[in-house]
Amino acid sequence: MIEVRKAALAWVRRALCEELRDPPEELAQRAENLVAIAEHYQVPIEALIKWIHIRSYGKQWSAAEWRRWCQLFQQVHHREITNP
Repeated sequence: MIEVRKAALAWVRRALCEELRDPPEELAQRAENLVAIAEHYQVPIEALIKWIHIRSYGKQWSAAEWRRWCQLFQQVHHREITNP
């Protein structure tokens, strides 16, 4: 499981590097935070990668923004399971 998490962190760091110009240590910390939130909400890392690459005016690559997105993802996913 640890190797999977390391791979997820590396993937997220690379995606962030493609979008942001922050120093590597800041991107590593941001990746850690975003992956932890994805794990908490049981959102697939693939969804996080897609979210990182979504470009929209005024987008924030913040933990708070990602948390809101995860909450919406979880609500939609829950509705799909309960109302197939």
